[in-house]
Amino acid sequence: MRPPAPAALPGTPQARGESIHPLELMHELDRELAPNATICADVGTCISWTFRGIPVRRPGRFFATVDFSPMGCGIAGAIGVALARPEEHVICIAGDGAFLMHGTEISTAVAHGIRVTWAVLNDGQMSASAGPVSGRMDPSPVARIGANDLAAMARALGAEGIRVDTRCELRAGVQKALAATGPCVLDIAIDPEINKPDIGLGR
Repeated sequence: MRPPAPAALPGTPQARGESIHPLELMHELDRELAPNATICADVGTCISWTFRGIPVRRPGRFFATVDFSPMGCGIAGAIGVALARPEEHVICIAGDGAFLMHGTEISTAVAHGIRVTWAVLNDGQMSASAGPVSGRMDPSPVARIGANDLAAMARALGAEGIRVDTRCELRAGVQKALAATGPCVLDIAIDPEINKPDIGLGR
C-alpha cells in the first residue's frame, strides 16, 4: 500500500475556485502511475512541484537536470529514456514555456511510435521568472506568454492531446493520459497565482 501523498508546504498558496494547484496534479499522477513508471522533470517551477509532490519510490525513477537547468531538456530527454527503457512508461513533467520551445519534439515520438506522456503545467507564464521580477516590475514583457492550447498542438502533430481546465476534470484526465498507448500530451490549466515551493534545489 502506498503511503499518503505529502501535504502542502506551510504557507503554500491555495488554488482559487476550480483552478488546479500543481500539488493536486502531482498527487493525482502519483496515485495513478504504474510502479515501473519513470519521470523526467523539466526545468522551472515544475521540477520543484515534482520533487515536492511525487515521492521517490525506487532508485532511477527520476531524471532531472538541476544545476545546469536548460529549459526543454526533459521534453526530448523523455523520448531518449523511453528508447533506453522500453519496458517502462516514461512521463515528462514540464511547463508551458519550455513546451512552447521544444514541444515539436513529440513529432519524433509520433514518427517512431514511442510511448511518452507529457504532463504540461500550463499557467500562461514562465513562472520561475514571473515570481522574482513581479516585486520590482511588470512581469508581462519577460515572463507572460498568454493562453495556448497545447493539447491542440499535440493533436496537430499526430499525438493524443487532452486538456484539463478544472479540478473536477483532473482525475479523469490523468487516467486517460496515462492509459494512452502512444505519445500523449496532458495539458493542465494551472492557477497562475501559485508560486513554486522553496525547497532549495541546487543549493
